[in-house]
Amino acid sequence: MDDDLLLDFEEGEDASGDEEIEIEFSDTGSDDLDPIDECIDRIVRQLVVTSEREIEENLVDMRKDVEDSKRQLDESEALMNEVMLDLNRLREHINRENFLSEEVPSIDIDIDPVETIDLSDDSDDEIKEILKKKELQKQNVKKAPLVNKILKKPHSIMPHEMQDSSPFINRYTPSPTKMDPSSLSFPPIAPLLRDKPTEGLKVFAMKESNLTSPWKMAEIVEIKPKGKDFQYKVKFDGKEPVFKTMTGKQLAYEKESQVRLPVGTRCIAVYKEDDEEDFYPAVIAEKPKVANKDRYLVFYDDGYASYLEHSDLRVVYKANNDVWMDIDPGTREFVKLYMQVFPNRNMVKLTEGAHIRTDLHGEWVMAEVTDVDNSLAEITFPDDSGCEWIYRGSIRFEPVSKALEKLNEKREKKKLPLGDTSTVSIDMMQPLPYVDHVCNKICLEKYPYNPLKHKISNPLRIPIHLGWRREVSTHKDPDADGNWTVFYTSPCGRRLRNLEEIHAYLRMVHSNLEIDFFAFDCWLNVMNELVPNPDFLQMKDISHGKERMPISASNSYDSSYPPFIEYSIVPIPQKGVFIANDPDFLVGCDCTDDCQNKGRCQCMQLTIQSTKCDAGGKANVDAGYVNRRLQDVVLTGIYECNKTCSCSSTCLNRVVQFPIRARLQIFKTENRGWGIRALDDLPQGAFICTYVGKLYGPEEGNIQGTGFGDDYFADLDMIEVVEGRKDGYESDVSDEGFDEDVEKSRDEIKKLLDHGFRFPSEENSTEEESSDKDFQLLPHQKTNVREGHQSAGSSEDGPDRSSRRKGISQVDGAGDTDEGS
Repeated sequence: MDDDLLLDFEEGEDASGDEEIEIEFSDTGSDDLDPIDECIDRIVRQLVVTSEREIEENLVDMRKDVEDSKRQLDESEALMNEVMLDLNRLREHINRENFLSEEVPSIDIDIDPVETIDLSDDSDDEIKEILKKKELQKQNVKKAPLVNKILKKPHSIMPHEMQDSSPFINRYTPSPTKMDPSSLSFPPIAPLLRDKPTEGLKVFAMKESNLTSPWKMAEIVEIKPKGKDFQYKVKFDGKEPVFKTMTGKQLAYEKESQVRLPVGTRCIAVYKEDDEEDFYPAVIAEKPKVANKDRYLVFYDDGYASYLEHSDLRVVYKANNDVWMDIDPGTREFVKLYMQVFPNRNMVKLTEGAHIRTDLHGEWVMAEVTDVDNSLAEITFPDDSGCEWIYRGSIRFEPVSKALEKLNEKREKKKLPLGDTSTVSIDMMQPLPYVDHVCNKICLEKYPYNPLKHKISNPLRIPIHLGWRREVSTHKDPDADGNWTVFYTSPCGRRLRNLEEIHAYLRMVHSNLEIDFFAFDCWLNVMNELVPNPDFLQMKDISHGKERMPISASNSYDSSYPPFIEYSIVPIPQKGVFIANDPDFLVGCDCTDDCQNKGRCQCMQLTIQSTKCDAGGKANVDAGYVNRRLQDVVLTGIYECNKTCSCSSTCLNRVVQFPIRARLQIFKTENRGWGIRALDDLPQGAFICTYVGKLYGPEEGNIQGTGFGDDYFADLDMIEVVEGRKDGYESDVSDEGFDEDVEKSRDEIKKLLDHGFRFPSEENSTEEESSDKDFQLLPHQKTNVREGHQSAGSSEDGPDRSSRRKGISQVDGAGDTDEGS
């Protein structure tokens, strides 16, 4: 008999209590199947069945867990919805209480409305004070329906002529606010988005050419591109089809807007008369609120004003940003003035039964107030002349008209006599007719530029003297983007379109003309100059020859002279102040292309990399000059090319190191002392002059500021200025702990600046300096860290005063220049 075999199969390698399977095998010599293979096969099947059973059980448990989680999530979401619903109800309740008692502040009328009426400022809903509930109970003004009392539609109740003496302030379209002054649940407050019209769409269209005519229903049948805009061919409804082609400003949506309309929205509004209604062009003047019964105040193009519901308005597809430009000229000036001062409105306070002098067909008549509806008043004229609803801020009311006249008189009195603008006449050389050629030195051979000959000329007129032409052209298509375009024509007849082409041309012909002699601002007129009139001084130069460009002085009020000053064109260091003038201190670039490539120019890279020290810690790759024009303020300083650089005087990174080129003038004002102005138009971002004077140390600056004031002090400590922009930074604190923190902060900045680029005088000066990543060191800032403050203003003031810091003068002239605008 063969020996028995005992095999142990153990599941697992640890003593975890797993069941051991003991199988006894015997060698029977059967030929059907090997007993070992049969047993192994049976064991494997048992293990597979067991594993599948466990997997199924685990899946069932996982499904249960998922269902439980989903149920809990649904319960949480339902609970959150209930909470949000309760919050919305509470918010609506609070808003209703807050604005329930709101009224429009106005002008009180006594016995004599002409002599005793004062104008009060009517602010918008968001900034009005909430009145008490008790005042609401006392005010129960009778308000009759608006439409039923109107007998006929007046031709115009708004001013047709009004002089605008105030600068434009675009404040008439405030962004939607979460605080809803109305009790409306629909439409919601959300941004107003306009879709583009499509073919086959039903729209309202301006059928007549007159803006005061009603708009009719039409269908868009064809859309044609026109420049960057589109023209729409529409077919008007009717027995006989009428086709017209118009722009998006002459089309309006068929249906009402699904969001709240802000003030200043161009729209068409329903006007009802004799059971008939039509849509007329209008503009939103007041948004819904509780005080106006959740209605919109609209100004029609013909001057009529009315309160309407949201469903009575349709938005125009396209509108000008200055909405009054789309309005009929008859009421354009009134709407312009209204939108410019919104939300501040001057209105006369009227009550039912009061009498007020009102304009009727050009004559002042005493009329009676028969009803008041928030910002509107129903005025009944004598002798059966009918009644009209008039906006309470209209100049048809005599008190409002007189108040505006007085305001305009005051503004005219304060107007400074700036002088006259005259056109300069010069002998201009005509460019040659253009012939196809490759430009070279010969192109400007007949027109050499001598800087000494033109040292007192307006720089922008120098090319005109030398055979160039500056042309301002307009596109034939008025809707094209960039309607005005400037071209320069060179003496050889080549037309150039931008400063980049100008610079390339100057390099091609090896001209010593500089790029800041050219300007492509379309609003700039290089041939105009300001001539003071009258001028009782006629001082030619207050710098007494120290400036290459004379600085004149003018007084149009009296013959008094400006106070004597010791003119200086360089900073004047005082005691304890040191300015590093060592040539070894300078770091130069090896550019030969006028430093056009910011990535290769070491000096420009210093400007860019230094911006990492400003708030945010990121490098501003756009920092610095663009064609010698400063695009934005650079608080961390601009590093110009210097005498150690390989570039020439026409380099694009050389600006403040040149003498003053703009023609400046000191002038006397009526009651603000002496000021400074330019006699010629200046391009945006152009360099004007440097801000120089006496340089005081911290202690002496504090003494001077305390004794004589620091209104004109400028802090020249770059680290102090940059650190002051960061959150939580405080200066002028003298306790020891803070001083240590400041010193630690300075050390950190110094470590940051010390990475990468090295001075030749420092250790390891033989390291390679070719990579852009190496341009980290800010040499001027590093010197300031070593030497301390070099400031014209105080940096460590006394305990009882704080210095007013003005970041107008920074390292290397980055902020110490005035820029043209």
